[in-house]
Amino acid sequence: MDYAKQIHILDNAIATLNAEMTERYEGERIKSRGEALKKTAILALTDAGCSQMVITAINNVSFSYAGGWLPGGNFMTSDIRNESFVIAYRQSVGAIIKILEQERSRLEKEQQDEIQQKSLLWAKIAAFGSIASIIVSIMLYLCKN
Repeated sequence: MDYAKQIHILDNAIATLNAEMTERYEGERIKSRGEALKKTAILALTDAGCSQMVITAINNVSFSYAGGWLPGGNFMTSDIRNESFVIAYRQSVGAIIKILEQERSRLEKEQQDEIQQKSLLWAKIAAFGSIASIIVSIMLYLCKN
């Protein structure tokens, strides 16, 4: 698969996750939606042929919030707790987006390196052709005289 297709796959996944940043979910719906987004990202990375290390990084993103007690010993109200879940959800989605963007940047760099290598090869071929042309011209000149 060429780099353009790989980058396009990651762009689609990034766009999907960016759209999810504006959605508001409640309670357990946050965790289930987060897990679905992780699967979306992992599928995109797998389709793009990315390394297992990147997929593991996505798998390690958590969509749970480990809060509970406020300073002073009062247990969080459900509104505060839910808002904490929303913040944690957005941070987790943001982490997945950042991982996808880093992988996209890596693919772009590899694409540019490949283009440079091909350009260098063609430059070498052109230089060799020029040198051969000069040698043939000199030989023809010397043969005439």
